[in-house]
Amino acid sequence: MKFPIKENISSNRIVSTRAININASREKIWPWIAQTGQNRGGFNSYYWLENLFAAKMVNADKVHSEWQKPTAGDRVYYGKNEGYAIVSLVKPNEYYSLCGWTLLLQKIDSPNTRLIVRYPSMEIKQNKFIAAYYYALFEPLHFIMESGMMMGITQKAERE
Repeated sequence: MKFPIKENISSNRIVSTRAININASREKIWPWIAQTGQNRGGFNSYYWLENLFAAKMVNADKVHSEWQKPTAGDRVYYGKNEGYAIVSLVKPNEYYSLCGWTLLLQKIDSPNTRLIVRYPSMEIKQNKFIAAYYYALFEPLHFIMESGMMMGITQKAERE
């Protein structure tokens, strides 16, 4: 599948792509994506695991109107007032991108939607030490957290 969002991603990065089918329309899924971030509605993942690393994460259990209009340039925090990314691309009900980490909503049929998540790694292909760290530690933990996020979004959207 060719990913429809174009961002400049270095060829020295490894890109992971994950997807899940959700029995809900893009319009029911989008509000959970729109409020992504520690400073907003959380990451819909395993907040207890994120909090082991002092993220002070709380995942919203409802849609908050004040977080529904993310715009390019917004800061999205990963931890309490530290570690953030900038929203680089956003199109409501379609995609949300934080410096390359992109959540894409692809309509399958009514009411089914595919949530596709693409994540470009740090630049690792030229550094064997960083590549070892990435594959041994970061990627397995990132897989757990990102899968948890995708399942959390699915549960909340399908419950609506």
